Amino acid sequence: VFHGLQKIGAVAALINTSLAGEPLAHVVRVAEARKLVIGSEHVNKLGDLLSRLPELRAGEDVLIQREGEECDLCGARVLNAAVEGASQEALPLLPFGGRDHSAYIYTSGTTGLPKAAVITHQRFTQAGHMGAHILHRVSPGELIYVALPLYHSNALFLGWSAALASGAGVALRRKFSATSFFPDVQKFDAVSFVYIGELCRYLLASSSAGVRGEWDAPRCLGRVPGAFWYSNRAGDLRCYRGH
Repeated sequence: VFHGLQKIGAVAALINTSLAGEPLAHVVRVAEARKLVIGSEHVNKLGDLLSRLPELRAGEDVLIQREGEECDLCGARVLNAAVEGASQEALPLLPFGGRDHSAYIYTSGTTGLPKAAVITHQRFTQAGHMGAHILHRVSPGELIYVALPLYHSNALFLGWSAALASGAGVALRRKFSATSFFPDVQKFDAVSFVYIGELCRYLLASSSAGVRGEWDAPRCLGRVPGAFWYSNRAGDLRCYRGH
């Protein structure tokens, strides 16, 4: 969906899925969103959201990616069906440039309502090339493990965009799990991953660190306050600090 919106020149507002109530309505409102695309696991928030945003109508402006069991869609359209019925013809190239807006990524909202940061096409592309060739140093056929949500800049820039720029693969986990991290890395044979804050510390404290097995000196990229450290227990992690 994100790259489809890029293709047609639309801007994607990437929203923290933990938001609800007025903070959720606020981020949709400030983006001046005309359409909503949500996962069915969040459909319980839709009724309240639409009551706060009367300009958006479920039947015309909301698409739901249905996963798992049947649920009340509040009259919204199903994205799965829309994709299956879409034309296979290539879309025409549109005249937008690197400085045009590609996405909005929001601040955490710890000191007030979340604020939108503008991500241009140029910034998204440059971050991917830097992450791929300078930081991850990955090649086609290798894999980056991303256990952070894609509404977060680290996951989007250093994970997803870097994979696109390098031809590497990417393994996504819907929600970070310290106990599942090393089994996932073994399963997908990942050579690098992205992190934020205390994620690496959680990994070292996790019982799964003892079953990491053969993981050949993984690389990790991210942001952490203050100094970071190396640890042989987690496979001699080589961590590059961002500020």
